[in-house]
Amino acid sequence: MENAPLPGTPPRSVSAALSLRVRFGHGLAVTGFILCGLTLSPVILLLDSFGVDTNVHQFFGRLETTEGQVTRVGFSGTYYGKHRLDKRPVNRVEFTYRTPNGTQHTGYSYGVEYDPGPGARVIVEYPAAAPAIARIRGHSRSLISPWLLLFLLAPGLGLVIGVAGVAAGGRRVRLLRRGVAAQGTIVSEEKTDEGTGSRPLYRQSIEIEGTAAASRNRVAVLTATPISSPADLESRATVEVEPGHVVRLLVDPQRPEVAFRMSDLPGSPQITPRGDFVISPASRPILALAPTALSLVSLVAMVCWWIS
Repeated sequence: MENAPLPGTPPRSVSAALSLRVRFGHGLAVTGFILCGLTLSPVILLLDSFGVDTNVHQFFGRLETTEGQVTRVGFSGTYYGKHRLDKRPVNRVEFTYRTPNGTQHTGYSYGVEYDPGPGARVIVEYPAAAPAIARIRGHSRSLISPWLLLFLLAPGLGLVIGVAGVAAGGRRVRLLRRGVAAQGTIVSEEKTDEGTGSRPLYRQSIEIEGTAAASRNRVAVLTATPISSPADLESRATVEVEPGHVVRLLVDPQRPEVAFRMSDLPGSPQITPRGDFVISPASRPILALAPTALSLVSLVAMVCWWIS
């Protein structure tokens, strides 16, 4: 790419395949969506196994009360308590009740050692907006506390990271379209604490040669391909680079401090004779969408489980 022709004058076109590859192939997007997809599926199975009450939020509003009658009491199959000697059985209590319009409903609640017996009268509460969802007053409609939803923090964090990666990829697409082509000389470089997978990233200081792309003549870029040897970069904080290492850059005209080397462009793009960017035939944008697809499948499964 360093020896390839310079891109055309902005704004230039970017192929749809390359745009997808850059947006969803960003390191943050791949990492975030993999984290979301791989952690969300087990959470769904975990929550479903414990019978978490997905409608608990509907009890936060105004509640109506009525009298109900217990129809069946049985062991739920689980116990409450942290220690073996403290564990107490949790019973599932089924009941019927009527709403003011005369409609009869069936509900259930869980209680620790709660055994009112079939035929017992109980006070039932239900949300005014959803009378078919009810519980016995003072008891839970689920086996466990909704606090188990804290397990969603991991996939939620992954989703946030993934969306942030897509946004960062979008900024790179904008730079492909509107970035000003420039040429610069590497002055120095240093190893950073960042990385892409198992490959560390290096910060290079580059002096831009005779261009109006930036209000200053030096920019810092991150790259995985340093000029100096890894041993030198490990032993010294900053390594001065011998003159003569010329690279081509794309510089953001609105933020001149933002630039990246053309040789580091994601998706292995090629430049057409008109100066536009197209994706390399060797690059497969569908692979960049695989982590996103994994997350979407898991999210759809979560929604289906939630409404079921």
